[in-house]
Amino acid sequence: MKERPIIMSGESVRAILAGRKTQTRRVIRHPPLIDCDMDDCPYGQIGDRLWVRETWTGYELGIGLAFDDPIFVYRADGEEGNKLFRGTQEECSVSWHSPIHMPRKIARIELEITDIRVQRIQEISAGDVEAEGIDVISDLPLAPIPHDSSDDLILFVAQRKYRAIWDALNAKRGFGWESNPWVWALTFCMVKGGENES
Repeated sequence: MKERPIIMSGESVRAILAGRKTQTRRVIRHPPLIDCDMDDCPYGQIGDRLWVRETWTGYELGIGLAFDDPIFVYRADGEEGNKLFRGTQEECSVSWHSPIHMPRKIARIELEITDIRVQRIQEISAGDVEAEGIDVISDLPLAPIPHDSSDDLILFVAQRKYRAIWDALNAKRGFGWESNPWVWALTFCMVKGGENES
């Protein structure tokens, strides 16, 4: 078993911790000319672990703790999770650190890869969109849908929601929805999450 880092946005972190997100898709930078060998996946193989890099900060309290005993706070937790800053210092300016600089020892989320697929981004199914942690049902119309068109409508709504998120992250890099890039579709389960246990 090997471990590798993977960057996740705040929304993705919240969805993972809530148990809603069990898939992620990442661009294949050198698309396959024929069937892709799963051994080439830079994120690992089935059974390998991914530790999540997210936006974070740390500070030290001098009351009851040694100054070398830092407190780590994760931006994805929002106001509720960041309440440690309130009441500990009269004024505390938060300096957030990019996920790329997160050390392994303070990562609080660890995932195990359970499946790897290669696909074009536009092949994503409605079920896959939900596994990406995206609520599809709330955008469906309340009126009854004819049975023969319900699956098409669900797929349309799911892909529309996913496309907006995908393009916000990837379009400027040249991998927008319209270009239909090849992606690694990783399915995972969370094996460690919540408070940091370092």
